[in-house]
Amino acid sequence: MNQIRVAMKTKVLLVVLFVFAQAGRAHADWPTAHGAPDNSGLARVDTVAAIRPIAFVDVGQIAPGANPVIGPDGTVYVGNLAGELIALHPDGKPYWKRNLNPEDGPIFASPAVGADGSIYVVSSMSYLDQRSGNPVHTAFLHKFLAGGAWAFSRTFPKASLYPFTDGGATTAPPNTWRWNGTEAIMVPVVYKALGRSELRIIAYSTSGVVLGDRRVTVQVYDTSATSTSFLQGIIDFFVDRGLNFGGPPPTPVPLPDAGWPQPGVAIWESGQGSPYLWVADSIRSTVAYRFDPTTGFAEVYRSTAAFDRLSSPPVALDNLVAAVGLDNGCLTFERENSSLCPPASDAITPAPTRLADGRFVTIARNGNLAVSEGHSFVLQQRLNGESIASAAASCTHLFVSSTRELVTFDPKSMMPVARFSWTGGGRHAPIIGPLGQVYAMMNVGLFVFAPPATLPFLTFAGPRQSLCNIPIVTGTVQ
Repeated sequence: MNQIRVAMKTKVLLVVLFVFAQAGRAHADWPTAHGAPDNSGLARVDTVAAIRPIAFVDVGQIAPGANPVIGPDGTVYVGNLAGELIALHPDGKPYWKRNLNPEDGPIFASPAVGADGSIYVVSSMSYLDQRSGNPVHTAFLHKFLAGGAWAFSRTFPKASLYPFTDGGATTAPPNTWRWNGTEAIMVPVVYKALGRSELRIIAYSTSGVVLGDRRVTVQVYDTSATSTSFLQGIIDFFVDRGLNFGGPPPTPVPLPDAGWPQPGVAIWESGQGSPYLWVADSIRSTVAYRFDPTTGFAEVYRSTAAFDRLSSPPVALDNLVAAVGLDNGCLTFERENSSLCPPASDAITPAPTRLADGRFVTIARNGNLAVSEGHSFVLQQRLNGESIASAAASCTHLFVSSTRELVTFDPKSMMPVARFSWTGGGRHAPIIGPLGQVYAMMNVGLFVFAPPATLPFLTFAGPRQSLCNIPIVTGTVQ
C-alpha cells in the first residue's frame, strides 16, 4: 500500500512539474531585439555557464545591434546585410532561409516575432536620384509565417518633406504591441529632406495595414555645417555604404566606427488599459505614447534634455518610467528626472538590462560594466574589450559580449564564472532560448551553447524556487 501511495504521489508531482515547466517556457521566448517588448533583456529560465559551444553557424554579415530573436517554439531568426532572413532550429541546425527582393535592400535590425509565431522584418534601401542629386530612401516591412512562407511586403508611407518626398529609412528593430486581442507592429522611421529630418513612429496591423503614423521629432540643421544631426546620420549610414540598387552589401566596420544603432521602441503593459510605448529619438527627447488601433497615437509624456545627446533604446519600467543610457555614460530614469553617472564610464549605446531582482546592468562602449540598485551604482568592473551590446540575463546567469570574449557572470555576486574567448564580438547582444540555450554572435557567425541538462525522469525531491520564481526540480525521490 505504501508503495502505491509513493507511486501516486510521484505521478502527481511529475504532472505538477510538467505544468510548471510548460508555464515557464510559454513566457521564456525572446521575440524582440532586447528580449521582451519592454526591452528588459531578462529571460525567466535557468541557464548554465557558456563554456563550450555545441554548434557554430555562419549567418553572413550582420549589422551592429541586429541581434537574433527567438519564436515560441524555440526557432532562432536573424537577418543579415545580404537581405536574408535565416531560421535555425534551437540546436543551430538550418531550418529555412528566405531572400528579400534585391530592390528591398539589406536588413539592418533584429526581426520581431508575433503572437502566432509570424516573423516581421524591416529592410531599407537608399540610392541617389540622378535628376536631383538627392538621396532617395525607401523602407519596407516584410512578414513571414513560422514555417517560412512569405505573407506580404509593405512599403512604408512616404513623407512630403520639402523639397522632395522621402520614403524613409530605419536601422531600428520592430516591436510588438498587443492589447485586447489586437496586435500591432511598431517601427520608428527617419525621413529626410534638405536641411530637415524627422522621426516618425508607425504602427502596422498584422495584415500590413497602417494603423497609426505619428511625428516624434523634427530637426532642422545647417546644411553648410560640418557636423550632422543624428537623424541625418541615420540616412547617411545608408548612402555612405553605397547601398544602391544591385550594389554590394556594406563592408563591416570596426567596433569603434560601428556608429550608433537607431534606438527601437519599448512597450510597457500596465495592466490598466492599452500598453504604453516609449520612443527615444536619440537627439534630446524620450516620449511616451498611448496607442489605440482606431485613433492612433496619443502623447502622454515627453522628457526633453537641454542639449543634444545620443541615447540607447529605452527600457520600460513600472509606473510609466523608462531607463535610458546616454552618450555621456549616464543612466537616466525618464519621468523620475533622475540620473546615475558612474565615474570612468563611457557612452552607453545598448539598452540597459534588468536583472531578476530589479537591479540594472549597463554596458558602456569602453567596456565598463556597472550595476545599479535603486538610485546608486553598487559595482563597476571593466570588461576585456569594448562593447555596444546589451547584456542578457537569466534566472541564474548574466551573459556579456565584448570584442574579445563572452563572459558569464553570477548575477548575485557579479563575479565571472566562465569566459569564452573570441575576436570580433561586442556588436550583438547574447540571447536566451526557452529551455535555457544561449546564443552569442561575433563578426563571423553565431555560437550555440547548450541548455541545462534534462534531469532523469525520476530524480527529484520537490520543487525549489529559482531567482525568477520559476519552479526548478533537483534531488532524488526517497
